[in-house]
Amino acid sequence: MGKLVAAHTRALEDERKIAEERYALLRKDYEFLKCSFRPYKDSVLNNFSMSEEEQERCLKKQLLWLKEQLKQNEEERERESKSFQSETAKLRSSFKAEVEGLKNQLKEKDVTISSLRAILHQASGGAEQFS
Repeated sequence: MGKLVAAHTRALEDERKIAEERYALLRKDYEFLKCSFRPYKDSVLNNFSMSEEEQERCLKKQLLWLKEQLKQNEEERERESKSFQSETAKLRSSFKAEVEGLKNQLKEKDVTISSLRAILHQASGGAEQFS
């Protein structure tokens, strides 16, 4: 059970590491593109002479979008966490059921062995009477 949990944990950690590396690459690409288009953006802003209110509105939209992305990421992380906990609980339950089944089999075999020993003992005792 512990090995399975450890393996699943390692798999999730590996996935997270890959996602973090991908995020870092995307972040670098984003920064590059942002810097590349900044002069163009500044030029466009100057040409249209965007008011401070319009700029603020634009920034608020960006902020809302980022908050939504963050919320979605948190929800996905929570779903994965619940899924992992559910899977772990199922495995634990299955493991306990299997252990109980094996214990019952052991008890049955012990009873069978005891019965066979009693029969053997009776048979050897009866054979001695005829000698």
